[in-house]
Amino acid sequence: MTVTDDLMAALEGDEVTAPIADPDNSTIDTVTEWVAQVVRLDAREAEYVEAHKAAVAKLNARKDERLAAIEEQRGYLTDAIETYHRARLAQDPEAKSIPTPAGTMKSTKKQDQWVIEDDEAFTKWCVINLKDAVTFADPVVNRSDAKKALKAKAERYSDERVIVGGEAVPGLRFIEADEVRDRNFSVKAE
Repeated sequence: MTVTDDLMAALEGDEVTAPIADPDNSTIDTVTEWVAQVVRLDAREAEYVEAHKAAVAKLNARKDERLAAIEEQRGYLTDAIETYHRARLAQDPEAKSIPTPAGTMKSTKKQDQWVIEDDEAFTKWCVINLKDAVTFADPVVNRSDAKKALKAKAERYSDERVIVGGEAVPGLRFIEADEVRDRNFSVKAE
């Protein structure tokens, strides 16, 4: 049986049976034979390792091909589902979740975007106004903490700007996600 055949047999659940060396009568001839057996076993082991690598490479290549085909099919279907769902939302803005016997189509508004256009101006402003969102030594703004604090402190959003204390936060642009255009779509199995 070849190494490749043996590896394929393992995929089918065949058990391994291995000979056991008999270490009696330790003469130089016996020891020489043991050394020769170890050398052959090392070569056999290397052969198995290489055959395994080749088999795994083939399996991975097949998996990649199959997953690419699945993703292509999924992409076509999810594009069609999104088109259908957008049409339904245009007719009924409350149709954010559409159940079917096979699963549910869901749509959620994408997150608003917080774009730092001028990092230096934004950092300076945060050092003064959002101390909890800043690590000092070299002032570094934790953007996640700053975003949370700004959401809490924001008086309003105007012309893509966040207004706090009657003035726009410098260096920051706020892009509100559009309720109709900026949506995420997904399908959940029932």
